Amino acid sequence: MQNLLLVGTQAGLTAVDLHGTSVRPVLSSPIEQLASIPSAGEVVAAEGSQLTLIDAEALKPTSSWLVPGSTNALAAGTSCVAAAHESVVKLWDLRSARTMNTFDCAATRLGMDGNLIVYAADEAVLARDRRMPTLEIKLLPSIPTAKVSQLKAEDGHLIALQTSIGERGGTGFAVASAVDLTDYACLGQAEVCIPVTVVAAVPRAVAIGVARGPPGAVVSWA
Repeated sequence: MQNLLLVGTQAGLTAVDLHGTSVRPVLSSPIEQLASIPSAGEVVAAEGSQLTLIDAEALKPTSSWLVPGSTNALAAGTSCVAAAHESVVKLWDLRSARTMNTFDCAATRLGMDGNLIVYAADEAVLARDRRMPTLEIKLLPSIPTAKVSQLKAEDGHLIALQTSIGERGGTGFAVASAVDLTDYACLGQAEVCIPVTVVAAVPRAVAIGVARGPPGAVVSWA
């Protein structure tokens, strides 16, 4: 898996050898979303009204199951996958393909870290513990005119990017936030003009690069 790039397009899922020129088709259906499970060497692909679990070493599907319509966002943990559909988020057990939890929400972005499901809805960033799925936790409020464009939950931290086209100078702006997923405290925020070209995170900092205008910014925490 280290030398392969999995690419999902309208033509299907393809594996590209990064050290050569070989290209191998894996799935032939249009791919809406992909989520990787590096610790297990697996990938979950959303194909229309179906989720497919793929062995990333053998490049073969190992299981698939039906879901309620197209998938707007996807996030995978070591034993489960969260899929956002039109007005509901479903949590599936990867081995049994059974629904573990369901909650009503029109999520546009998803992330997962341990037992926590992080999602964007109504342009705010929220979370639910899958052991207590009825309790909604607000991590970041919405920003007028801005949409949640990127969201990454990993190693006890959340990195979120909220982007607005227009206003604040005319070209728009982006706000990057870092949140501790243990106590839900905001560790820092930075605002830059857009377009944002790069968002890179290390264990205790996130950097934002911009295409033009003022320099980018770094949010760091102790």
